Amino acid sequence: MGFVTDFGGQVLLTVANFIAVPFILRFTSSSLYGFWVATLSVLGFLALTDLGLGISLTRLIAGSDRKEEGTGDPGGVVSTAFYAFCVVGLLFLGLGLGMAPYIRHFLWGNLPPIVHVWQHPVRLSEDGGGEHHS
Repeated sequence: MGFVTDFGGQVLLTVANFIAVPFILRFTSSSLYGFWVATLSVLGFLALTDLGLGISLTRLIAGSDRKEEGTGDPGGVVSTAFYAFCVVGLLFLGLGLGMAPYIRHFLWGNLPPIVHVWQHPVRLSEDGGGEHHS
């Protein structure tokens, strides 16, 4: 029964997204929608970084009241999971810091560096357009 409800939920979510996209695009710009989809994709990839520890912790805590399984003290399971999450977090932090200098070139090629707004003051003219002043 779990597989059927999980699969049914995925199908329902896919259909709802398929129906919602035209409405979202009608009320927002395509660039804002693209940003939203990119943000959700990054968050989806970040959800993979727990390496299944969250689901395992939930199952171990839920089954800890059964003595025959030998799961032991739930406090021990929680502290072990905490340390495991810390180790996984440090590994991904190290990986991210190691890849940071190469990400821009890998993803977007030879783009010029980002020019910050405070380096080029912009004053709005009376018609709403921007004028650059050096």
